[in-house]
Amino acid sequence: MDNEIKDFETKIRKYHSLPEAIVLDYKPVGYPFYVLLLDLTYLANRELQLLEEFVLKCITNGLTKPQEISSFLGMESYLIEKVLSELISRDLIKKEENFKLTTAGLNVLEKQTILAPISETQTFYLDALNGRITNS
Repeated sequence: MDNEIKDFETKIRKYHSLPEAIVLDYKPVGYPFYVLLLDLTYLANRELQLLEEFVLKCITNGLTKPQEISSFLGMESYLIEKVLSELISRDLIKKEENFKLTTAGLNVLEKQTILAPISETQTFYLDALNGRITNS
């Protein structure tokens, strides 16, 4: 215990610029935190992000204009245009008169329907004083 007191005095002197600090008394205290055990289930090995998958499904179901897709999904048009340009650059859709899926786009969309769920349990610690969550 004497080493702990000396270490604490050294820290006070060093970090708080109090060279005359002396510990007179100390008491152990409890630090409130919560342990959260979470069972996580998620899909692995998915090639498309969720919004990309929704845009591809909209195109296959007849929504071929960016305004139609954005109003159907309830999202801003600039987000849909960003996703469409990414899909064009990855050669998953092509722009003719309207947007159409390529064969690569059809294959990727077909693979998205195959679910590969992964379940695992992780431990998280929640600091009750500041609300921070850590998993270590």
